[in-house]
Amino acid sequence: MGKGQAWVNGHHIGRYWTLAAPEDGCQETCDYRGSYNSDKCQTNCGKPTQIWYHVPRSWLRPSDNLLVVFEETGGNPFEISVKTVSVGTVCAHVSEDYYPPVSHSKYIAGEMEPVMEMQCEDGYIIASIEFASYGTPQGRCQAFSTGNCHAPTSSSILSKVA
Repeated sequence: MGKGQAWVNGHHIGRYWTLAAPEDGCQETCDYRGSYNSDKCQTNCGKPTQIWYHVPRSWLRPSDNLLVVFEETGGNPFEISVKTVSVGTVCAHVSEDYYPPVSHSKYIAGEMEPVMEMQCEDGYIIASIEFASYGTPQGRCQAFSTGNCHAPTSSSILSKVA
């Protein structure tokens, strides 16, 4: 597509336009250290900068969904495809240094406290809890490990309420 806007069942997905990344400047390895430079860590040289657009499941109906595309520059709508993606792993992190948005917080004892809620749509289940640590975990999504401070009952407590 060229440039325009899209809606699914009356919900605005957003604007789109084809903007290709510069042909040159991509590095084999990426290192963000040091002072800022807009040319650091360029990827997808010569390819479009965005090709995926997220449509929340809550906007979809079981059938008869309507995609409306307003194309301003003459793109070919027959090149559009819709893909279904199932989430296999969900990672979340809450700490004193990283709070989730206010919508995921509530007042506890007069202070705004982060709240992490896990739930599935009807018919779906949380199959397992792979890692939980009330403490100072190390690592990143799918590669977490316990840190110097860890409550050993974290996983069993979370699994009971999931």
